[in-house]
This record gives sequence, C-alpha cells and structure tokens, in this order.
Amino acid sequence: MKVDRAEWEKTIKKLDDDVSNRRLALLEQAQVDKEKLTQDPKWDIFLQELQSDLNKHEKDLASYQEQLMEPSLVDPLLIDAIRHNIFITVARIGTLKDIMELPATIIAAAKGVRNG
Repeated sequence: MKVDRAEWEKTIKKLDDDVSNRRLALLEQAQVDKEKLTQDPKWDIFLQELQSDLNKHEKDLASYQEQLMEPSLVDPLLIDAIRHNIFITVARIGTLKDIMELPATIIAAAKGVRNG
C-alpha cells in the first residue's frame, strides 16, 4: 500500500493532536492549575511531574502533622524529628510551587523579547 505525502502528513497531524489531547487530559487529572498550563507539551509534562511531587509532599505533610498530634507522643527526640520533617516538607512544597510558576514566566518573557 502506497501512501502519498499529503495523506501521511494528515495522519501524523492527527496522531500529534491525539497525543496532545491525551496529555492535556492527564494534566487535568494531575490537577495542575489551568493558569499554570502553557499549551506546550514539554512544559506541561514537566508541570504534571511537579504536580505529582507536590501532591506527594502535601500528603506527607498531613501525615507528619497528624503524627505530631498523637497524644501518646512523649519522646522529645521523636517530636523534634517530626517537626524537622514538617519544616523540610513545607520548604519543599513552597519550592515546588515557585518552580511551577516558572514555565509561564519564561514563555511570557520569551514572547516579550520576540515582540519587542
């Protein structure tokens, strides 16, 4: 079966559109904020991975906070270790949120340079 160039390009475009639509659906499942999405597949995959890490750290933080509230917790070293974990996890969450702002900022700056 011989395929002409126009038909081949049409098929490739359809496949690219299908992949883009699947990636967008995955991003929505990862609950990346819409204003952070860039419509660039590579940046959006990066954001999805960051969102996954962010979700994990938020769950970890809730677990540490829950552990700290245990009435049977009396060991001062264990209390300090849990507080340390909370401090580190809060810092990681803040860093991930800051990093997630970068793609949109970079794209906006690049558009400004190209336009101006």
